[in-house]
Amino acid sequence: MPGTTATLQFNIGAKAKALVDRAASASGVTATNFARAATVSRAKSVLRRQHLTTLSDRDWRLFLRILDSHAEPNAALRKAAREYNARRG
Repeated sequence: MPGTTATLQFNIGAKAKALVDRAASASGVTATNFARAATVSRAKSVLRRQHLTTLSDRDWRLFLRILDSHAEPNAALRKAAREYNARRG
């Protein structure tokens, strides 16, 4: 809903607050706007990382080999695909 707001309240230590104040001042914004932007940015980063899988070089090569193998999916993979598709609606 555009234009709606919500409140998020929390306490931080004096040293952390001073750090936020200094960083906000260096950025030319208020501490509130700095904290708001930092919080939203961090939340987006966490959620973006949740959807990523990082593979080692060895696992990446294995993954590509499996993709190129033209192997038929096994029962576990077929079941996982069914469950995934059911959740997607």
